[in-house]
Amino acid sequence: PSFVCLKIGACPAARKPLLGTEKCVWGPSYWCQDMESAALCNAVEHCKRHVWN
Repeated sequence: PSFVCLKIGACPAARKPLLGTEKCVWGPSYWCQDMESAALCNAVEHCKRHVWN
């Protein structure tokens, strides 16, 4: 059955995570809420320059 659906392009799509479940894509309001979030999202320098000034 999976061979057939692959050949005709009718297999159900694999589940993809919903947009926004990765918190670092939420932007500066999330990144810069605290040092821990900034570090997790590699945004410490951005937050220092643009938000925590």
